[in-house]
Amino acid sequence: MRIEELKKRLHQLGADISEKTLRRWGSEGIIKDHGLNIPGTGRGNVEDWSEQALEEAAAVWAAQMLSQKQADKGTRKRKNLSTKEIFKIKEIARLFFKSGEVIHEFPDDFDFKTPNPSYLYSYQDLETKIVKGPLDDLVKTWIAARAKARWNLNIRSAVKVIVHFNPRLKKCKNKGVPPHKWERVFEEEGLLEDVPPEPWDFQLRRIPVRFRNVKNERMKQECGIPEGSPTLESFWERRSEAKTDDEIDHLIRETTKDWSYLPTGWTFKFGGVGLEASPSDKDELVVILDGENSIDSRQKALYAPFNEYSPYEIYDHEHLGRFY
Repeated sequence: MRIEELKKRLHQLGADISEKTLRRWGSEGIIKDHGLNIPGTGRGNVEDWSEQALEEAAAVWAAQMLSQKQADKGTRKRKNLSTKEIFKIKEIARLFFKSGEVIHEFPDDFDFKTPNPSYLYSYQDLETKIVKGPLDDLVKTWIAARAKARWNLNIRSAVKVIVHFNPRLKKCKNKGVPPHKWERVFEEEGLLEDVPPEPWDFQLRRIPVRFRNVKNERMKQECGIPEGSPTLESFWERRSEAKTDDEIDHLIRETTKDWSYLPTGWTFKFGGVGLEASPSDKDELVVILDGENSIDSRQKALYAPFNEYSPYEIYDHEHLGRFY
């Protein structure tokens, strides 16, 4: 699109930005700069501003407006965001969509009540934050503004951004990899963060706990388990018979010896974004971990530790504090 159209569409979304400012943002790399559109006939080259430039310009404008409000309230010193701050906000938002990692905190005025607090509070009481500190609201505003621009919604209206992430098993090769070479294999498969000092023993000990609720059909498919091989279900049936650590290790190795891959954890892949009207006067964020139950990440965070996530688990008051 021409810059005149870019400016017009931003105005329709509620953001008035001059052509001079848009060109400066493009040249500085704050938004996607224009390219050249070469028609087959006609007067020659014309500017071509992309939809990405539209979304990013809306996000910059929305973040700047929030920054000015924060300065007016005394929660921020400067009214305008610097170029460095904008790039930092942009990068934090990018990393969020890559990993889905968020922080859940109780609000400042939250009080635990006795004698039975597990039935007197809900996971909805948790506040979802992408990053600690004053940038959190700015990052949320950035993400929300891009989504609103994509669906032609007024940028000034507050929304609840619903972001879905799909769980995937992390795996590592099981065959022909001696323990001293596991670090290289983990690095090649993007799992280096899961390498402990003694990977073979540690990972095998964790498998039954982390994956006891993974359906056998999925394990067979994801980990290349041959037909007739022992499964995690059979492991737990025999687990009570093992009395020592050596017996448990032997049972784990016997269970997994024919598997092509061993599961080592969960990762999350971005699935999509939805928008709802926000009951508050600012943009909000909800992260959904899509499994069979479409789990709100606040609910999961309150009722179970992150590294034992399973899309097949049920997280509710009955499971509160049962970390297995």
